[in-house]
Amino acid sequence: MIVSYRTRQFSKRLWRVILVLALVAVMLVLCWALWLRRFIVYTTDGVRLDFDLTQEFPQGQTAPTNQPLSPPDIYFTDPEPSKPPVVEDNAGFSGYYVTVEELQTQLDTVLEQILALPEDTPVMVDVKGYWGYFYYTSALGTGSNSFDMAVMDAFFAAVNASGVHTIARLPAFRDYDFVDKNYACSLKTANGNHFVDDGRCYWADPALEKVQVYLVQITRELRDLGFDEVAFTDFCFPDSPKLVYNGDREQALQAAANTLLSAFGQEDFVISFITTDPSFALPDGNCRLYLQDIAAADVQAVLSAMDPDVVERTVFFSSSNDTRFDACGVIRPLKMAE
Repeated sequence: MIVSYRTRQFSKRLWRVILVLALVAVMLVLCWALWLRRFIVYTTDGVRLDFDLTQEFPQGQTAPTNQPLSPPDIYFTDPEPSKPPVVEDNAGFSGYYVTVEELQTQLDTVLEQILALPEDTPVMVDVKGYWGYFYYTSALGTGSNSFDMAVMDAFFAAVNASGVHTIARLPAFRDYDFVDKNYACSLKTANGNHFVDDGRCYWADPALEKVQVYLVQITRELRDLGFDEVAFTDFCFPDSPKLVYNGDREQALQAAANTLLSAFGQEDFVISFITTDPSFALPDGNCRLYLQDIAAADVQAVLSAMDPDVVERTVFFSSSNDTRFDACGVIRPLKMAE
């Protein structure tokens, strides 16, 4: 059966009209339902429609005007401002340090020696290398392939539970892995490339907030592991003509040190610095200065040239039993422990 063109066109128009009318009907039903809702009354006998719009509903009681409240009596006390803890005179501060090589080759022996030490004996242990790899399981970076992380975690847990005064030693700004992952944080050469020292390692800029926060995070992690003190090596700028730095180097180092100390200012936790420079600007606070490569014959001259407050917080590294180092604190190789 052949349907004419005119009939097909008429059918299309008819269906369109029917569709429009259906949509209009649906909209009218919806609007009517919404309008009808205002007359629905719910009672205990069920639901009914009430079209009596003259019904008066009971009026609610007017809320009383809020009366202003009398301010409570507040009493203030004027306590003395709290001061952060400060390291006491280090005379008699005598302890030992453990090298990375000993951790790699004599771990069981090292642990036995530490556990045999009297309580509160200072013991310094490396926890991170200048390539940036950690010697324990850290949430902040990669573990070193030179160590079994599970074994090292158990070692540090045992040392921190032994009762000795544990000191975590690690580099501050000499950190290849961190700088490699954070180009903007690196110290630069004249052409804008990473500065690379003689050990083929990168250095981070001490003045940058991201760098300082990273050191605070590591310090907090070590504190939470049970360490009593953190001692930073390489808390300086590398001495090289290849390095180009336009800022104030001393100010950058002081700002970084103050950031670390302020983060732990009210805690009985020590943040210290290891250097060969007796003129290192040791900040005020709960910190020590560890001096390396000082000859016994030069001890008195070095101490005489230092600020008395810094002298009280100074500890010498020594591989001998020369008593001249005992003028301040002294820390010796663990193998020298009796």
